[in-house]
Amino acid sequence: MGTQIVEVVRIRQLIDRHAEVFLDRVFTQAEQTQCRERLRTAEHFAAVWAAKEAGLRSLGTMWNRTMAWTDVELDCSQRSEPRIVLHGAPAALARSKGATRFVVALAHTRVHATATVLALRG
Repeated sequence: MGTQIVEVVRIRQLIDRHAEVFLDRVFTQAEQTQCRERLRTAEHFAAVWAAKEAGLRSLGTMWNRTMAWTDVELDCSQRSEPRIVLHGAPAALARSKGATRFVVALAHTRVHATATVLALRG
């Protein structure tokens, strides 16, 4: 299990300061589209960031230079149940640990966003 809490203002400042450079480095195009479709965009970007970190923690690791932030993707396209999709090094790590699916819980306020991810085997 991994969990993470993020300050929304921190993400809002990074977006304001670095714009598309930051967004493209951290979020997939699908994540950007999903967040921009929401009323409170910064809160959703913060929740996605929290989910990426919680997803990595559920595998017993944290982000490092061998992976891209976009290697961990949060798919919210089904609106009912967000899911983690892994690429690259995190996908290989999940395979090595036998993790085949993830349960994701997200919450946010105007101040904080949090995510908890359970990595499940089989």
